[in-house]
Amino acid sequence: MLNEIVRKPDPVLGHIVEQETEGEMILAEAALLEMEAATLDDGDDPASWVPEFYMRKHEEMKSLESRIKEQYKRMMSSIKARRAGLSWKFGPVMKSVVERMILNQGGKKKSVDLFNGKAGFRKKKATIKIVDEDAFNAWFDDQPADIQLDLITCFDRKIARKTPITDYCNSCGDIPDGIEYVDAHEGFYPDISVPQLPELDREVTA
Repeated sequence: MLNEIVRKPDPVLGHIVEQETEGEMILAEAALLEMEAATLDDGDDPASWVPEFYMRKHEEMKSLESRIKEQYKRMMSSIKARRAGLSWKFGPVMKSVVERMILNQGGKKKSVDLFNGKAGFRKKKATIKIVDEDAFNAWFDDQPADIQLDLITCFDRKIARKTPITDYCNSCGDIPDGIEYVDAHEGFYPDISVPQLPELDREVTA
């Protein structure tokens, strides 16, 4: 049994238990549900209240899961836009400043030590961009069985999809439809890439 249930208010879940282990969290939630159910239990047959209580709580949790997933998507989209905004507004200046700092320190070392990390240039392996997935899928369907076998893992969501396509391009020099091949190059870090969007293009030319 738990000696104490540690919980704090939460705007989405209503509360969050803060026990030390998963087992204690489950016991704490069960105890809280038991206290809530006590107002419904009239001592008669559980069939008079348990089915309605159980299904109501079950649906409440499904609804909470949906809300959390939607909030997560919005928050991650906001972070993505904030990072791209930083790169779009300050990325070129950041790169220019770091290039000057690297030259000032002699140019042999390709990075500089900054207040909270490093910035500079590192070699990046050749890779690909999937610019038209439908075109690639159509190209794949037209290939002989041996090529399809080499590339089939790119359709497995558990594997980095670009890897087998990049390996194929490197081995034979052929670039499938819908694929843009990016040669090995020296890239700047931290990443300052920005998505190609019409709104950003208009702002640049304004």
